[in-house]
Amino acid sequence: MANAGVNMWRGLAAFGCFLAMVVYAAVSAPTTAALAASPTEALESMCSDFGSDPQARIKACNDVIATTGETAETKAVAIFYRGEARFEQEKYDEALRDFDQALAITPGLVAAINRRADVYFVRGDFETARIGYDRAIQLQPDSFDGLFGRAYAWQRLGDNERAMADVNSALAADPEDADALLFRGTLWDEKEEYAKALADFDHAIRTRPDFAMAFYDRGRLYLITGDLEKALADLNMALKLQPNYPEAAAARGNVWYGKDDFRRAVADYDLALQLRPDFAPFLDSRGDALIELGEMDRALADIDRSLELDSNDLHTLSDRCWLLGMLNQRLEQAAADCEKAVSRRPVYSGDFDGRALVRFRLGDMKGVVDDASGALKLDAKDAHALLLRGVARQRLGIPGGGEDIAAAKALDPDIFPEYVKRGIAAL
Repeated sequence: MANAGVNMWRGLAAFGCFLAMVVYAAVSAPTTAALAASPTEALESMCSDFGSDPQARIKACNDVIATTGETAETKAVAIFYRGEARFEQEKYDEALRDFDQALAITPGLVAAINRRADVYFVRGDFETARIGYDRAIQLQPDSFDGLFGRAYAWQRLGDNERAMADVNSALAADPEDADALLFRGTLWDEKEEYAKALADFDHAIRTRPDFAMAFYDRGRLYLITGDLEKALADLNMALKLQPNYPEAAAARGNVWYGKDDFRRAVADYDLALQLRPDFAPFLDSRGDALIELGEMDRALADIDRSLELDSNDLHTLSDRCWLLGMLNQRLEQAAADCEKAVSRRPVYSGDFDGRALVRFRLGDMKGVVDDASGALKLDAKDAHALLLRGVARQRLGIPGGGEDIAAAKALDPDIFPEYVKRGIAAL
C-alpha cells in the first residue's frame, strides 16, 4: 500500500560534504610556512595552489622535489602537496604513497597524517581512518581537520556521541566553519533535536550563503517537521545553486507528495533518477506517487526494480504486497512479500493491510478479518483495513460489515472507487 508518510533520507549529503571538505580544506600553517621559506618560490606557489589544475600542480611539485639544494622538509611538503593533487584526481593509491613518503621524511607533518586518514575514509575503512585522525590529534590537539575527520569516522562507525564531541571540539577551533556546522546539524537531526539542528543549518547558511547542501538539509528538516512551504523554498534554492543534485530533487518530490501534488512529485523523482539512475529509494518514492495517480503498472515496474536493487527494504516489500493484491497478479510473490514484511515489522498497520488484501484475493475471508483487525489494533483510523474487513464480514455473513465500510468511506472517501474498480468492493 502506498505509504501515507513521506520517505526521507537523513544525511545522504553528509558523505559528499566530507569529500568536499577533504579535497579543498586548507593545510596547516607549518606546511605553508615550509614552502614560503624555500628559494624556488614560484614553483612552490604553483605546487600548493589548490585553485589550479591538479596535473599542473603535480608537475610543479615534481620540479620542487627534483631541485638541488632544497631542504628535506621542503621536499616532504612538496610530496605532500603532490599527494593532495592526486587525492583530488581520486588517484588514492598514488596519493597514499605520497603521504607515506612525506611522513617518512617528516613524521610530524600533521596535514599528511590527516590526509592519509582521509584516503582510508573515502575507501570506506573508517576504523583505520579513525586511528589516523587519533594520531594527528595526539600531535596537534586542536587540529581542525583531525577533529572533524574523526567526527565523521565516529559517525560512520555508529558512535554519534563521540562524533558530536569531536565536531564540538572542531567548532571550538573554528566556530564559523560551515561544513562542521552542517555536520553537527545532521547529528542533532538524527537525535530528533530539531530546534538545535535548525540553528546549525541557519548558521551554516549565514556563513556560506551559496551552500547548497545546507539548504538541502534545512529543507529536509522543514519537511520532517511539516513546514512544507519553507521546505519547498529551501529545496528550490538548493537546486538553483546546484541543479544536478539528485537528493534535493527527490526531497522536493517528497514535498509535492506531502502537498498531494503527485504529478509534480513524479516529475521531481524523474529528475532525481536521471541524475542518479537505479537508486532504490527514488524508485520506491516514484512508485508511491504513481500509485496515488492510479498508474499501477508503472508503479509496479518501479517497485520491482527497487526490490531488485534492495530486496530487504520493508517499506517497498509492503508496497509490492499491496500493489500485487490490488492488481490480482503474482499472488504467491505477494504473499511472500507480505509475510516477510509482517514477520520483521509487526508494528506497522500497512503490512497487515497488504496481507489482508492478498488473502482476500485468495478467498481467505477469515484471514482478511484477522489481518484487518490486527491492523486496526495498530491504527484505529486505517481506512484500508476498515474497508477490507467490512467487505470480508459481508462475504462471511457476519455483523459489522456495513459499519466498517461506512467508517472507511468517512475516513478516506478517495480509496473506495479504486477498490470498486479492482473488483474488491461494490457500490
